[in-house]
Amino acid sequence: MFNKTEYWLELCDDDIPVAKAMLQSKNYLWMGFICHLITEKALKAAMASITDEMPKIHHLLKLANMAQVNNDLSELPKKSAWQANAFAN
Repeated sequence: MFNKTEYWLELCDDDIPVAKAMLQSKNYLWMGFICHLITEKALKAAMASITDEMPKIHHLLKLANMAQVNNDLSELPKKSAWQANAFAN
C-alpha cells in the first residue's frame, strides 16, 4: 500500500545531500532554495497524515496552517518562513 507520508519524507531525504553540497560549495542561494523545498515537503508529509488533498502551493506558513503544525512553531521559524515566502504563492 502506498504511504503518502513516507513518500514526502523520502523526497526530503533525497534533497538533504543536495543542500549539504550547495553549502559546501558556498552556493548559498541554491542551498536556501533546496532547504525551502525540504521544509515544504516535510510540511506536506505532515499534511498527508491528515488529508488526501495536497494543495499546489509553496507558501510555508499556509502549509503549516493546513498541516496543523503552525501553533507548534516558535516565532523565529515563523519569521524566517515569512521571509522565505516573499515570492511564493
